[in-house]
Amino acid sequence: MENIKEIAFSLLQENISQKGRHEFNILSTCSMHPMFDKKDILIVEKGKIRKGDVIVCKSKKVIYAHRCVREIKKNNKVYYILKGDNLYYLDLKIEEKEILGKITGIKRGNKIINLNSKLWRITGYFISLMSLIQCKLMINRAKFKENGGILKYNSWIFSTYRFFLGLIINLSNRLYSLFN
Repeated sequence: MENIKEIAFSLLQENISQKGRHEFNILSTCSMHPMFDKKDILIVEKGKIRKGDVIVCKSKKVIYAHRCVREIKKNNKVYYILKGDNLYYLDLKIEEKEILGKITGIKRGNKIINLNSKLWRITGYFISLMSLIQCKLMINRAKFKENGGILKYNSWIFSTYRFFLGLIINLSNRLYSLFN
């Protein structure tokens, strides 16, 4: 089964390299909700990865899309820290070779949302900053709020983050619809 996944990933990489882009249907939106809906089709292209971009990459088990929240340059290599918008933790760092491409558009019904527009670039950057702050707050509070050796999960921090995340994405969607 692992060989089939490697072959599929290689074919996708080749397709994006040759055509410059590929379109994916979404199977699950849990980690990137409310940014993506199950009926969305994601447009993936090669390109420079910046903080705030949603990138498609592979882990040992699956191909997934998460937001780039940080770039690390070390020993002539570039690593990226990712986070699903709807998750309360950061992913492990990944190397450039694990990246398939970045999501540059969303086909939603008869509309295409251009994630390279100025509005969505700013929105993505702001969400990546909010994500880092949310993770930092939860880690710091967990260190100091021990209850009998068990770390307390601070659901109010994550709930507040998710409220503002939904607000920002919905506002950006409405503004994008007005001007495009």
